Amino acid sequence: MRSVNRRVAAAFAASAVIGAPADSVRCAATELRAIASPATRRPSFADGERLTYDVSFGKVHVGSGEMRFVGRDSVRGHGLWTATFTISGGFSRFSVHDTTTSWFDSVSYNSFRFVQLLNEPGGHPRRDIQIFPDRRVYRKNAEPEAESVADPVDDVSLVYLMRTLALEPGQCYEL
Repeated sequence: MRSVNRRVAAAFAASAVIGAPADSVRCAATELRAIASPATRRPSFADGERLTYDVSFGKVHVGSGEMRFVGRDSVRGHGLWTATFTISGGFSRFSVHDTTTSWFDSVSYNSFRFVQLLNEPGGHPRRDIQIFPDRRVYRKNAEPEAESVADPVDDVSLVYLMRTLALEPGQCYEL
């Protein structure tokens, strides 16, 4: 899970300063944990919610994406929320159609399972990651268990967690 968290943190690093110019990243950082307690979160999504995106390169439409909050499900006896993120697009032989599904806790947003179906040039890998937050380990496909982190989140559950936070313009957040 470390590589997933690093990749997600890097993706958000450029936009971590809310409402401030990209070159003014100098600020007193607020640790995400301090503002992410369950008491301060305000979920703003409901079962069946769909967010759709179009991607263009200049005036050329090159793809689309959809985030969908599926609703409730369970993994290993835990009642969890499920959400998906799908992207499609590209040019002729260089096209992608990727689907990522996340099962995460409705209070902590900890991930319990993360499945990626990647249909990209050069392969069609499937990643099925089982996450055990209480033991701080995860298992990818049929590989042996590996060390994880406290409060693991994946690419999808992090976006839903961020949507629940009261972010302040000009404030810097460390992920």
